[in-house]
Amino acid sequence: MMLRALSSLRPRMRLTLVMFCDIAAVLAAIPIAIGLARSMLPADMTAMQVLVIGAGVALFSHVVFRFFRLYATAWRFASTQDFFNILRSCGVIALALYFVVLLTKEIKPFIGLNEREFLVFFQVMFVLVSGPRLLFRYLRDGNTWHSILTGFKDGGGRRAIFAGHAVDTEYVVHFLKAHEREGVDIVGIVTDDAHATPGRLVSGIPILGEFAAFGRIVDELFGNALAPEMLIIGPNRDEIHEGLVNVIRMARKRGLDVRQLAGLADLQHGPKLSLEKVDMESLFKRSTVSIPATELATICRGNRILVTGGGGTIGGHLALRALELGAARVQILDRNESAVFAMHQKLDPRDADRFDSRIIDICRKEQVIEAMAEFRPDIVFHAAALKHVPYLERDWVGAIDVNVFGTENCVEAAKACGVSQFVLISSDKAAQPKSVLGLTKRMAEQIIVSAQDSAQRRSGATKFHAVRFGNVFASSGSVAEVFSHQIERGGPVTVTDANMTRYFMTIAEAADLVLLAAANGAKHPLEKSRIYMLDMGEPVRIFDIAETMVRLAGKKPGEDVEIRITGARPGEKLSERLYADGETMIDIGVSGVFALKTSYLEPPQLARALRTLADAVERGDKRLATTTLANAWAISPAYDNVIDLRAPQQGA
Repeated sequence: MMLRALSSLRPRMRLTLVMFCDIAAVLAAIPIAIGLARSMLPADMTAMQVLVIGAGVALFSHVVFRFFRLYATAWRFASTQDFFNILRSCGVIALALYFVVLLTKEIKPFIGLNEREFLVFFQVMFVLVSGPRLLFRYLRDGNTWHSILTGFKDGGGRRAIFAGHAVDTEYVVHFLKAHEREGVDIVGIVTDDAHATPGRLVSGIPILGEFAAFGRIVDELFGNALAPEMLIIGPNRDEIHEGLVNVIRMARKRGLDVRQLAGLADLQHGPKLSLEKVDMESLFKRSTVSIPATELATICRGNRILVTGGGGTIGGHLALRALELGAARVQILDRNESAVFAMHQKLDPRDADRFDSRIIDICRKEQVIEAMAEFRPDIVFHAAALKHVPYLERDWVGAIDVNVFGTENCVEAAKACGVSQFVLISSDKAAQPKSVLGLTKRMAEQIIVSAQDSAQRRSGATKFHAVRFGNVFASSGSVAEVFSHQIERGGPVTVTDANMTRYFMTIAEAADLVLLAAANGAKHPLEKSRIYMLDMGEPVRIFDIAETMVRLAGKKPGEDVEIRITGARPGEKLSERLYADGETMIDIGVSGVFALKTSYLEPPQLARALRTLADAVERGDKRLATTTLANAWAISPAYDNVIDLRAPQQGA
């Protein structure tokens, strides 16, 4: 019970207790050393003198321990370096007290307290200070700790096998065992090291074999007390390879819960083991980009945030993230009633009083202005859009209405309602656009850049910025969702072209990039509009994603599930670009994120383009609409018969 109580103390209370224990160890070492050395204190010392000397020794010892950073490491992570620091601290304390005694003897000679006593004092002090740390580390690293905390009950946690790189195994297993209170018991290790010796112990856990033997190992363990329930893989996302993918596949086929060690979370309440469910987004050939939460919290904390398209995957995640980071209130606008209802179900009940929603179509300008005027947002994140490439080639009018004129409506409403910042969510398809989606997203960017150009000339005006997304993995209607449904049905999994590649980002990366755009834009109010992008590494082949998803479902591509090539659909490119010819990258000082400077139409030219576009929509003239959009791109149009909007038009 005492060990359980000590383990549950808050970090600051535990640190205070450790400091008192160390001081007590130093003070206890004095009489113990004198007794072992069969020496004695000067006979004429009074009780008050003993107390004053004791207080001085305690204070000096604490300063020395602080100087040698004894409290920078938790006991459960105590290492050789920490014990060396204890050795140095004890040596300094013993030598300092010895010289004080020598100096005192010069002033007032007395008998006792010679070199022998101080040598014994140093040894006893080192044992008393380092001993509890060594004992705690032993208990924490072994099964003894778990047995003590659970009252010697068997099966206190979920049994797991750890699979990871040989060089990381010892560190990760130690980390996992140091957080056994999360209910995970590591019963064995499989490694990618072909020379690993089965049966060898790593931090008390046996190596069961290499990756290739995983299926046989698990089958042998089933039916006995060590049958695993979980597979945990290491934290190196950018080093996941075919062998580990096969381990994951075999684990899922046998019903094991597959998790990935993601580090520590919830640090404000003490260390907590973070195990993430392994999805395809964990298997990108790159590390995910992590933007510091402190950077993002500055733009959310205390602000009123409105998200258009808040019922969608990105808009919804963005709204929840803003609540998590301390937004005063969050409101979503969406025309999909079911999506709005689903968002309310996802809410943490503690956030319900800070969340609101409106069922509104952004194509109706008066509705948008009314909603913004009532809510009075500080920041607007514009996520509402139509996004499916082949459908928008046919239904191009809807694409223009939502992606272009809907964006214009939201921009005008933000200006009218005094919004501080407005961030548009765009797409990498806007770089060298070939599709209606790309062209409408590029025109939306033009609206934003032009609006910011006008805002620069007025103090207190709304600041406008944009972000370009790659393909957001596992978002609604994404390739991951499509492939998942196809695999569940038994196939075929359809890929348009074996060589088609795309840039991918996670939902979390997408939401944080939007928040970063607002935070960074607030620091540069006089800059021209920036288009923010994530460094998404190398593009990924869609065919490879299909194969990997089939394997992770416990099936063999081409045998259990067919992968069928269907041919490119209207508007699709073989590969995407992150930025277009003529656009330049800007370093914004955040790792993994950059901004773009792009060309744009002046406000009068943009107004003329939008009038021409509206006329094309009204007449149902797709050719005029697409050439107008292509020309507004102002770099290298993708469609023929471009109209020069920079020259005055008849009747314009």
